[in-house]
Amino acid sequence: MSQLVAAVADQQPYYDGLFGVAHERALPPEYRTLPGVQDLCWRAYAHVEALWPEDVATLGKRAVRKPQWREETADGQPYVVVQMGWIWVGQVAPRVGVPGGAAK
Repeated sequence: MSQLVAAVADQQPYYDGLFGVAHERALPPEYRTLPGVQDLCWRAYAHVEALWPEDVATLGKRAVRKPQWREETADGQPYVVVQMGWIWVGQVAPRVGVPGGAAK
């Protein structure tokens, strides 16, 4: 599973840092042909879900094949983090010579 998000105008600050650390991954082929995609800079972020251990079993084979790891809540309760897929965030590339853009 993956998701495509385009940050537009005043939405950009909302998405900056929302998903954590960006990963180096190529944009999936099914997205590369969408109109306007080539005009944006794309970053991939892990889409994770936190589940109680007993809830992981309800996901069946879908969760078994996904990266997962155990964590604890602040009060010591165990839970499982499952990486369900990727979220792709596209932003307009900073333009050289434009205020707020890249330096020349």
